[in-house]
Amino acid sequence: MPTEPWVAIGVPIDSVGRAGGTELAPAAVRERDLAERLGARDAGDLVPRIRGDKRDAETGVVGIDGVLAVTEAVRAAVGDAVAVGARPLLIGGCCTLVPGALAGLRDAGAAAAIANVDGHVDVYDGVSSPTGEAADMPVGVALGREPARWVAAAGGPSVRPGQVVALGARDPRRPRTSPPCWPAIWRRSRCSGPRRCARRGSRPPVSARPRGSGASGSTSTSTSSTRRRCRPPTT
Repeated sequence: MPTEPWVAIGVPIDSVGRAGGTELAPAAVRERDLAERLGARDAGDLVPRIRGDKRDAETGVVGIDGVLAVTEAVRAAVGDAVAVGARPLLIGGCCTLVPGALAGLRDAGAAAAIANVDGHVDVYDGVSSPTGEAADMPVGVALGREPARWVAAAGGPSVRPGQVVALGARDPRRPRTSPPCWPAIWRRSRCSGPRRCARRGSRPPVSARPRGSGASGSTSTSTSSTRRRCRPPTT
């Protein structure tokens, strides 16, 4: 039986809401001829971008309009590729594209599951996320949780908890203290950066903890400092 052809789809986005960063990833990957070496047809880049670095008052998500537009575009592109027998290879860099990709597979009648290789389980929502960036939330959206507008753009859930595995997650298990840097990030105000945050405390406040982290709905069992999560605000 012949192998289904690959189709490479660029998704140049960054959930911080500005140009640069992971938005440059598809171009960088193409410079190294990845699609060509896989024998993939290059379908070019999708148009939507995420712009605006303020949290939306309703959803708490940075650049929510762009996030929804990206989700709808990825959903359509993946669904169309699978419908004609191709295997979509999404070239991104920002995991905001995940809900749209899984929704496209679901729409085309293909089975899907997630092996989420990330420092976080990505089930924050617009309230619990310390940054408001959509990259904090894609697994929660794919599971049909929150934010509701994003779940609606994806057409509802595309996977069940038993179809999700988190690998490498370092979300805190039992937050005890609130490092001075965390409230600053929560308010989107000035923060002196990860070194100061890591020195003064190692765990985020309860309000910043993911709700029901992990594939089974229980909280993650790993612990670590908040060095990576406690980063300067994007405003």
